[in-house]
Amino acid sequence: MDVLITDIDARDLREVISDKLGIKYLSDSNHEHNGNVKGIVYGEFYRLICSLTVKIKEKIKFVHFIVDTGSKITYLSEDAMLAFGLSVTDPSLIIDARINNKEALVMLSTSHFSELNILGAQFLKSSGANLFTEYHNNSFTLAFPRICKISASTVQSAFYRLKRFKADLLNLILKG
Repeated sequence: MDVLITDIDARDLREVISDKLGIKYLSDSNHEHNGNVKGIVYGEFYRLICSLTVKIKEKIKFVHFIVDTGSKITYLSEDAMLAFGLSVTDPSLIIDARINNKEALVMLSTSHFSELNILGAQFLKSSGANLFTEYHNNSFTLAFPRICKISASTVQSAFYRLKRFKADLLNLILKG
């Protein structure tokens, strides 16, 4: 998968976007957030950008994502991976993570977008997110369903589907 993003770079994430969102890029969080998220419309191509908590291993950080419904996969930049203590050299490696307190599969950003974090459509769909864009206000909202108690069998079924998705995705990448 290749994504072409020419109007935003790593400096934008660290400086301009951090200022506009009021959250320092890759700063630590003491807990996972799970509610709705407000974002901004930014750049020459009106990119949707928000900051979400990401948990990998026991570290929780605020990561600025470009919401890209044209990308199936969610990607983290090398800087983000390193912030979690991961040195990933294999771009086909699939990493288990939690984004906004929801299960997620992420991969290393490569090619034209190697410095950026992409929130892909698979995460939006699997998390039940709804996207509401207000271009006239240069803002948007990612609305997530409230977390409710579910049965153990439902959890087991979802875990099985997630494992199958991971295996199918890996096969797709290897066939490439």
